[in-house]
Amino acid sequence: MSKYDRLADLWKVLKPLFDKMLNMDGLSKTEHASICNCVYGYCISVDTCGVGENSKVIGYELYKKLRCFFKQHVQSLKLKAERMTGSDLLNFFEKRWTNYSLAAKYIDHRCNYLNRNWVKTKVDEGQKDVVIVYSLALMLWKDELFKPCSRALMSAVLSEIERERRGDNIAATRLCTIISSLVDLCITSEQHPHYSPPPFIAELQMQSGVPPPAPYLSGDPHTPLDWRQGLPIYRDHFEQPFLHETMHFYEVESNQFLKSSSVTDYLKWVEARLEEERTRAQTYLHSSTLNELIKTVEDSLIGNHIETLAAEFQGLLKDNRIDDLARMYKALIRFEEGEARLVQTMELYVDEVGTAALKDVCQIAKSNPKVFVDTIIRVQRKNQELLELAFSGNSSFGRAIDKGCERYINRNAITELAGSSRKTPELLAKYSDFLLKKSTKEAQPDDLEKTLNYVMDVFKYVEDKDVFQKFYSNMLARRLVNNQSISEDAEAQMISLLKSACGVEYTSKLQRMFQDVSSSRELNARFIEWIGERTPLLCGVDFNIMVLSSNAWPFQPLGTINVPAELESCFKVFTEFYQTRHDGRKLTWCYQLCRGEVVAHYTKMRYTFQVSTYQMAILMLFNTSLSYTVSQIQSQTNIDPSILNQILQILLKRRILKITSNDEEEEQRHQMDDDGIVTSTLPLSPDSQLTLFMDYSNKRVRVNLNLPMKSETKQEAETTLHNVECDRKLGIQACVVRIMKMRKRMEHQQLVKEVIEQMSSRFCPVIQQIKLCINSLIERDFIRRDPSNLSAYEYVA
Repeated sequence: MSKYDRLADLWKVLKPLFDKMLNMDGLSKTEHASICNCVYGYCISVDTCGVGENSKVIGYELYKKLRCFFKQHVQSLKLKAERMTGSDLLNFFEKRWTNYSLAAKYIDHRCNYLNRNWVKTKVDEGQKDVVIVYSLALMLWKDELFKPCSRALMSAVLSEIERERRGDNIAATRLCTIISSLVDLCITSEQHPHYSPPPFIAELQMQSGVPPPAPYLSGDPHTPLDWRQGLPIYRDHFEQPFLHETMHFYEVESNQFLKSSSVTDYLKWVEARLEEERTRAQTYLHSSTLNELIKTVEDSLIGNHIETLAAEFQGLLKDNRIDDLARMYKALIRFEEGEARLVQTMELYVDEVGTAALKDVCQIAKSNPKVFVDTIIRVQRKNQELLELAFSGNSSFGRAIDKGCERYINRNAITELAGSSRKTPELLAKYSDFLLKKSTKEAQPDDLEKTLNYVMDVFKYVEDKDVFQKFYSNMLARRLVNNQSISEDAEAQMISLLKSACGVEYTSKLQRMFQDVSSSRELNARFIEWIGERTPLLCGVDFNIMVLSSNAWPFQPLGTINVPAELESCFKVFTEFYQTRHDGRKLTWCYQLCRGEVVAHYTKMRYTFQVSTYQMAILMLFNTSLSYTVSQIQSQTNIDPSILNQILQILLKRRILKITSNDEEEEQRHQMDDDGIVTSTLPLSPDSQLTLFMDYSNKRVRVNLNLPMKSETKQEAETTLHNVECDRKLGIQACVVRIMKMRKRMEHQQLVKEVIEQMSSRFCPVIQQIKLCINSLIERDFIRRDPSNLSAYEYVA
């Protein structure tokens, strides 16, 4: 029997070699081989004398010797550590842990046969107190050294971290080693009983005394620690006290900093502190601590001061300090309460800025749509820039801007002067008309497509979209009839934008207008061909027509007039032609929309007057006589007296006609305003004598006399608003019938709520208006009240 077959003799060989490992003394290859041979020889030997359970498996006595060996070594370290504090204690633990853990790995590797046989057998049998040699060494370090000294050790670690936070230089590597040791100490028999760390260092390294490489750091993302979930030692002894001290440290420091510095400086300081903590976590903390650490710091530096920080938000908005706004946004967005405060302030700010901007231009904008819309667009562009640069396009802030814009666009100083929020869609429609109408007065925008998109940005906030539709429809109709559209492509683009925003139904009549214009071109071409096949029927008159669908265009005939004979023949010829193509259709002439040209042969120069049909009918009378009274003109033309008076005022002002009267100053008292709309300080009487002004002269050969009339403009606006009200009533009634037809029975409140939801895309119906419409439907037997519940309605099939 070899001398190594007995444990006592074997231990005399092993213990000195293990001591050399713990003391970091180099071992030769022969000594390393000797340890392996001793362990192997002992584990394969057979104990013929032993009885009982321990004699069946060889390794128990050696395992017990190793336990005592590690325990005695750790206890000797504990006696030294208990006399140390502060930096000395940290140095001691750093050095001793590095040596101990590395030696434990080598001893574990040399005892690999013991781990793979005896330890594995006991673990499989369910013995909880048996673990691999490396785990045994760490458990003894934890129980015999770390736990008794943990309070002093963690106090020293936390003091070092606080010193670093205050700006002192510390040994970060030392902290990294100590903190990572806490992660390693989380190894238990249940977590990884068979783990045997590989030999990180070759035999020659230890023999030559070359310092070993550092073990895996706990903060390293590549650390193989997936089996160390929970980390109870790390969390209980270090992380929780560390986070508590962090919270206390920053609560005190943040209060002191806020008292002595501005909010903007404080936010910059918070950014710096957060970055420092991220760097700290990556340097010597476990990666799982990062999120908890940042949350703790954010709560202390930001969460506790939301009210103070948010109070400065409006001032930063007014000063347009983009960088500081972005910094405050990034800070407070982490907290639901902080985001809510900023969003609420943003909404009020947008409303306030927009209202103030419109108030500044109120007197001009109420009659100048361009100023009104350009002001809104300018505010909108600033808001959008703020959203992108300061708030990263956050949807909550986008909704806040939308709410603020909706408020000031629909309710502002201009709508207050007008007494109605409907002034906004009216002015927006007029601005669209300005963009799409040929004009020599003001220059059109360089990028029309971009400007139309800006118009649509404003349009989406308009509550009364049906009012915009009516005004826009009227203006589009006049542009098409008078051939004043800047281009058909631009008109089609605007209609496409409206269609995308409000749907097909919203633009169906607008598209029908374009179809009528296109059909009229083809109809005119066929009419000319038809005329050419016959004798000259138009008496040399250049005659073009537009046939408009009565249900698509916003025009209604204002009554008949006695047109000149030359035109009368043209009307009859076209009516004959049209009836041959469309039997059963009725043509109704809208004389107020017709226009033409007449040539003056009585002047020294030949002038061409561009006139309306009414003006043409009046001027053609003077082919038979040079003088008429107002009453005579009215009787022969059958023009409404109120309209006739305004037309005559235009002709008098332009000195086409003159008043024959004893008061020679009367004809000098007619004036025209800046918009070219005629006014008069002296109304004409039925007996006023009007004579053709034979000495007429003008620098221009072509003279436009077809000017708008004030009464016509005012009446058109009133008619449009009246039509809106009528359409709203019909729309609400149709909506109620649709809902009731589908639901059959509904409570009053539920019906009103659903009607408001469905109609809100066009306008915001008033509850009183909904009630009136419901009563009207009840009277006409579309719905009825439930006899058993008067607050409910039933559909009448």
